[in-house]
Amino acid sequence: MSKRSPAFFFALLGIAALLIATSPAEAQKKRAEKNAEEAAKQQANFKEAEALRVAYIMVAVADHDYDGHRVKAMKQLQEAVKLLDIKVLRHGTAAQKDATIKEDEVDALAKEAAKHTPKLHEGQNMSDAQMKYAGELLLKVRGALVESKHPKVLNHVNEAIKQIDIALKIR
Repeated sequence: MSKRSPAFFFALLGIAALLIATSPAEAQKKRAEKNAEEAAKQQANFKEAEALRVAYIMVAVADHDYDGHRVKAMKQLQEAVKLLDIKVLRHGTAAQKDATIKEDEVDALAKEAAKHTPKLHEGQNMSDAQMKYAGELLLKVRGALVESKHPKVLNHVNEAIKQIDIALKIR
């Protein structure tokens, strides 16, 4: 029998300690913690997308064209929502994915209904108020997007805010 050095036994002891430390129960606990963190992250994404949808609706129902800046803001908001939805659909829980799909279906139905609904004329002040509300909501969501580190979504939101600001300067 060959003689083993003390370093060899310490190495074996270290390996055994690692194997014990990463027991199946410990690994399962770590997976559960990671899943809970991911679910919370995707819930935040879902809530951010919901707020952007509300802002989109407020901009969409504003009656005046604002020299195309209203439509540009709407396009930016659509892109921002799409990016957040993709994250939720890839990494969210089954309930979050289902809710996102339902929200998208409602959005599609509302857009289709809007095409076939006669426009009602509202005053400039009411239209401006809707645009201002959307801009204020976007500023709030912007803070959450900075915290959650969504640079692409943030770029779209920043551009939508810019378009709303330009639109409100037009009379």
